[in-house]
Amino acid sequence: MRQKITVLVLLALLAVSCNKDAPELKESPFAVFPNPCRGQVSVVFTGQQTGDISCSLFDPAGSLVVRVDDFGPGQQLNLALGSAGIYYVEVFVNNVSYREKVLNLD
Repeated sequence: MRQKITVLVLLALLAVSCNKDAPELKESPFAVFPNPCRGQVSVVFTGQQTGDISCSLFDPAGSLVVRVDDFGPGQQLNLALGSAGIYYVEVFVNNVSYREKVLNLD
């Protein structure tokens, strides 16, 4: 009888711990294409947010290549990339950061 109670308690604890809310994932308000690319990539703002919006491109070393402020809905940026490697496109929407990796093959 004691073993059955122990098993039931363990199952109840497991059920409670598995039902915790997962952290909410934030949906990216922009799209990067093509990815992978060959020297040039486009960034399109797809979100409905308004306010302070900026877009930055970082090279494989993490240095800022270009920053565009007042980036907004429907706007498309064509960015020229340097040497091959992984670049990062980062969009800030009202001080919330969204980041995408871009693989440059050239």
